[in-house]
Amino acid sequence: SQRCCLGFLALVLGIHISLYFMAIHEAPFPSSTELLEKDGGFYFERPSDGKLLEYYDINQSGSTLVLVIHGSSSTGRLFTEYEEFAQQNSLRLVSPSIPGFGASQAYAKMEDIKYVLETFSKDVLSLLDHLKVEQFFVLGLSMGSEFAFVTGSNAAKEGRLLGISSTVGVVFPQEKFEGFVDKSPPYLRVLANIMSNQYVGWPIFQALARPFMGERSAPMMPPEVPEDRATFLLKEIERSHRYTLSGALYATTYWTLRVQHPETYADYEAITENIPVQLYYGTKDSMVDFDNQQYLLDKIKHAVAIPFEGDHVEANCGEALG
Repeated sequence: SQRCCLGFLALVLGIHISLYFMAIHEAPFPSSTELLEKDGGFYFERPSDGKLLEYYDINQSGSTLVLVIHGSSSTGRLFTEYEEFAQQNSLRLVSPSIPGFGASQAYAKMEDIKYVLETFSKDVLSLLDHLKVEQFFVLGLSMGSEFAFVTGSNAAKEGRLLGISSTVGVVFPQEKFEGFVDKSPPYLRVLANIMSNQYVGWPIFQALARPFMGERSAPMMPPEVPEDRATFLLKEIERSHRYTLSGALYATTYWTLRVQHPETYADYEAITENIPVQLYYGTKDSMVDFDNQQYLLDKIKHAVAIPFEGDHVEANCGEALG
């Protein structure tokens, strides 16, 4: 009957509204004390908007500073796994979380790729000024590589860049992503929010990591990855979207809009021949084509491409840091 139909539509609408508010809900960000005690991170007030940028300062006594920038579905905390390596090689790693990931508050215009890249670059250079860092190396991992090249080229103009590396770098659109929509539909936001919940999402991630290849595996986590590192990486995925979905939406926008608008945001000409450039790529990378590295080789003639045998998630930044 008409009354039943109206009742059913009202129920569906109520569920949709509930799911929508569930999707856009943001968990409370940790205080400075909580961030330091639980994860070892710090906050920096961004000059661009006065909001907070989360960062990690790993092995502060190291004599050589490397700015390290994470990729999608991770945070600056990712590079704490290299703390022992940093100590052994007298490296100081400063690792900010891209706004919208982890406890870094999102920018107001996360859908504007150019704005995010350029504003992040300015904020990070201000962070390094705050830490009294004059010259430094830069390393970008996966999606973080474009952030690294934008920030690195700006630092090069100021005479501050000593060298730059990317590991499994993503810097321009790939044909395999042409079928994506250019904005996340509501159901994906709901799914992302569920998966990012520390009480629901993390057990689901753990469950997904096991059924495919016996002991522990998942499409994004091949069995070659040791158990302890896989657990750490899966926890990073959960943490990257724990407080806000803005980073997840930025990553989706990044993959789709870069297909439609293949602009060059970094000033590659500023990275002159006296600045070494190394591009590490996986020979079995199922996520990032070598075309990304070829693009950089064409832009930066003195860049060197260095292969490692493995998939995207098996990338180890130790060689690039060394």
